Amino acid sequence: MKDIVILGTGSFAELMYFYIKNYDKRRVAAFSVEKAYMQGKEFLGLPVYPLEQLPEHCQPETHEVLLAIGAKEMNRLRERFFRMCKNPTLGGGGYDIASFIHPSCLISPDAEIGEGNIFLEKVLVQPFVKIGKGNLFWDNVAITHNDIIGDFNTVSGGVGFSGFATVGNYCYIGKYAVVFDRVTISDYTLVGAGAYVKRDTKPFDVVVPARSVTLGNKKSTDFSV
Repeated sequence: MKDIVILGTGSFAELMYFYIKNYDKRRVAAFSVEKAYMQGKEFLGLPVYPLEQLPEHCQPETHEVLLAIGAKEMNRLRERFFRMCKNPTLGGGGYDIASFIHPSCLISPDAEIGEGNIFLEKVLVQPFVKIGKGNLFWDNVAITHNDIIGDFNTVSGGVGFSGFATVGNYCYIGKYAVVFDRVTISDYTLVGAGAYVKRDTKPFDVVVPARSVTLGNKKSTDFSV
């Protein structure tokens, strides 16, 4: 079992350190960022190493890298670091990319899941699901039977996918969105929080729900709640 180096020193890195420390048998050995973005030599009591020099301190044979990278640049930043860490010629050293599955998740044993995925609390993955690499699934996501999820997507908390849905690459799906049966979410689609996606999207589409409004002629006490 390899030790973990967490890539990042922001709030998400702190969150992932908490999860691994409390719910995982692996040990976090260090944090890492690109040299230009280093703000100190320690974070949460552990050393911070420049990514460009990481193999000098944490060898790929004994360490893997967990990408604590959010949805910035429609997940392309996560992809850049994924490829950098995998490729020795880019300075990363040929590392395995660590996945994390919270113990409260329910994942079918026949699901096909790629490298470097993060599943937070109570994610459901039903049978016959295929998931690519480098995805981030927040809490209470439901991935239903026969769904296909591509690479480098962020799926926010409470999202529900109906059966036979397909998600491409570099998508962002906001909290509590719902994707209907057999719908295809194309690459770089941004789905807003609470949206209901009933039709296929085109690349770079933005899908938002109907806008909430304030009733100017009503007071809260006019309603029985």
